[in-house]
Amino acid sequence: MRSIERNLLIIVSLVILAAFLIVDFAARGYLAPVGIVIPIVLSGLFFTIHAVLRRYRPTAAELLLPAAALLTGIGVTMIYRLTGGVGALQQTMWVAVSAILVIIILIKLPNTRVLLRTPLVFLLTGVVLLAMPLLPVIGATINGATLWLRVGPLSMQPAEFAKVVLIIGFAGFLAKHQSQLTFIHRKILGIELPRSKDILPLLIVWLIALLLLVGQRDLGTSLLFYAAAVLLLYVTTARRSWLIIGSVLLVIGGTAAALIFDHVATRFRIWLNPFADIAGDGFQVVQAIYGLAAGGIFGTGLGQGNPNLIPYVESDFIFTAIAEELGLVGASAVLLLYGLIIANAVKTAGKMRSAGNMLIAAGIAIFVFLQVLITIGGVTGALPLTGLTTIFLSAGGSSLVASWILIALLLALQDQDRIVTTLPTELSDDQTRAISL
Repeated sequence: MRSIERNLLIIVSLVILAAFLIVDFAARGYLAPVGIVIPIVLSGLFFTIHAVLRRYRPTAAELLLPAAALLTGIGVTMIYRLTGGVGALQQTMWVAVSAILVIIILIKLPNTRVLLRTPLVFLLTGVVLLAMPLLPVIGATINGATLWLRVGPLSMQPAEFAKVVLIIGFAGFLAKHQSQLTFIHRKILGIELPRSKDILPLLIVWLIALLLLVGQRDLGTSLLFYAAAVLLLYVTTARRSWLIIGSVLLVIGGTAAALIFDHVATRFRIWLNPFADIAGDGFQVVQAIYGLAAGGIFGTGLGQGNPNLIPYVESDFIFTAIAEELGLVGASAVLLLYGLIIANAVKTAGKMRSAGNMLIAAGIAIFVFLQVLITIGGVTGALPLTGLTTIFLSAGGSSLVASWILIALLLALQDQDRIVTTLPTELSDDQTRAISL
């Protein structure tokens, strides 16, 4: 039972152990005990989740856990390479916290009915989480972005957990109001337009995104949540008009923000020409470009590059460190692992018979895709740089724990049909086609 998953986890464990050994000998010249302990602990945690899946979710997909485990292992390995044993041990602790939460979800969440019944509660909770860094005293500004809560020695990014609750909130709300949002009021130039009152939810999300952009001075968070809402609207209705309306609002809001707020204009200026301010705001991006160039096809080798020249490389620019030391081959492998998770979520969404469950799976696929696109696009210069983390890879607990919660929800959904009947709302043919695109 689940032999494919077990065999893949064995390979993942060996890869992680080998990577730690290479880092020790290449970068330090000796074998540190922590370089053995951490891979063993990680393997134990992943196999514990595997055992729980065998017992409680036997029909869930077998490729999802190994893909997430390998990404996490690569992240911990690079953190060990960049910050040493202390940083890697801290990240391993967060992997343990993630594993505990995954196990709880897999065992204690028999179905998603109770979650989908109260979408407004989840939506409001998500908005509160997004706004929490603006609170006095506990809100913290790091690198110009107000994304953090800090209580004593502990800090967290509430926006990462807002992803989880907003996916559930969006799914419940959109499934409940599917017929209203699909209704065609009129056609202009062949574009099907909804009623003006039905556009109100999108306008509210747009306004919240702008407020986040202004208050938190972060382009990534506002872009992530707004784009996810627009794409989920499209998946729900299969109406291209929502994409057009959403894109128009995005252009209007982005242009206005760039003209009014200096920090937004600076992001775009650095993106267009980081070498114009190579010693100032463009320093990180320029160093990242040099690192990518140094990596070439096969990389400089683990422990052989100079990724530490990039400020905050273990968090904001960890993908650049991977590309420098593992080359285009290693970076492509990481992207393929992300693609596997996204494809798995899309496939799960296509198999769901209830709109609510379909939208949860689609929401997970959309959020993972957008965050990977925004973060990796930012560090490679394809998009403006943002404050988002690279999920599963970056140092820090908030992003890692939230990402593993999404994996747990997806695994639970994949085993859903074995446990519960479907919700009353059934998918239309248009929606099935939309989610399969």
